[in-house]
Amino acid sequence: MRGPHPPRLAAWLVERALPEEEAQRLLGDLDEEYFDFQRSRRGRWTANLWYRRQTLAAAWILRLRRRRAVTDVRMTMREGEATMDSIVQDVR
Repeated sequence: MRGPHPPRLAAWLVERALPEEEAQRLLGDLDEEYFDFQRSRRGRWTANLWYRRQTLAAAWILRLRRRRAVTDVRMTMREGEATMDSIVQDVR
């Protein structure tokens, strides 16, 4: 594709930071908005800056959510182990 396109480095970072399905969904939405932004507002430079900010912020937030979800699962597992240890001790 010739002509203006979203910043490749920002898209590459999102692809590396997120699982493939999440990255493709996010980039698809951002690409659509990028082209709308570029056509309707202040041109390519501003659209590129907007795209970079959006990709970094979204990837950061989604990554933090995934990390928090993994931590919650680990904590739940630990609580379950503690409960099981308590039951075993009660049985003895």
